[in-house]
Amino acid sequence: MLIIFGLIVLSSYSQEKQSNSVFRVGENLKYEISYNWGLVWLDAGIINFSVKDYKGKLRLIGTGKTYKSYDWMFKVRDTYQSVVEPSSLDPIYFKRDVDEGGYIIKSQYKYNRKKQLVYSKYKVNDNAEKLDTIKREHGAVDIVTLLYKTRLININKMKKGDVVKLHVIFDNEITEIQLKHEGVEKVKIKDLGKYNSVKFSVNLIGGDYFEEGEKMYLWVSNDKNRIPLMVEAPILVGKLKMHIVSHEGLKYDMASKL
Repeated sequence: MLIIFGLIVLSSYSQEKQSNSVFRVGENLKYEISYNWGLVWLDAGIINFSVKDYKGKLRLIGTGKTYKSYDWMFKVRDTYQSVVEPSSLDPIYFKRDVDEGGYIIKSQYKYNRKKQLVYSKYKVNDNAEKLDTIKREHGAVDIVTLLYKTRLININKMKKGDVVKLHVIFDNEITEIQLKHEGVEKVKIKDLGKYNSVKFSVNLIGGDYFEEGEKMYLWVSNDKNRIPLMVEAPILVGKLKMHIVSHEGLKYDMASKL
């Protein structure tokens, strides 16, 4: 569940050096995820992102879980964590603990930033742990670090039609994802009202969740916080939607709220 969100909240990352002036320790974002089959929308679970202090560094934490009423169908308990430098968000360590329908993955990345290498540990269910060394090309980072790095870009400098390339390390591979600026528009969020937003699209990579060539859409708050507001995407069976439920500890007022 969480990785679906992560793969689509990659709104405006580039290889430019950026300094974090967008979010701070204490920020908490909460999202609800819903699935659609036919005419029925089913609220399936909750995703949380939080920023904590960790010995002078930042610990970025993402968790995802299904509601108890949905567990009988497909129980999810996901936790992703990254430790990064406070200003540059240069990654130091990443940990992933996933339990999705009894399919359990545990992985860790330790970054050697001087040599541009990533030392990986990867274990699935009761199989033997695998060790690997990944060459860190294109400045690629783990999914959680990338989620926060996207917010460092001033989206007001982008214009409709602009395309950016992103590089993420996932399952010991570096994947490139291309995103397109679709323009500025007002978006209505369930129970919260309307917001000014910047809309992005991404061509999906075929796999367990998505069909090759389909597009998903993301709306980001058009203010200094640059937080994801809503996501819509087709999946192999039905559709997926995520929307923000609450936010706490933002560094700036939500000026995008109408």
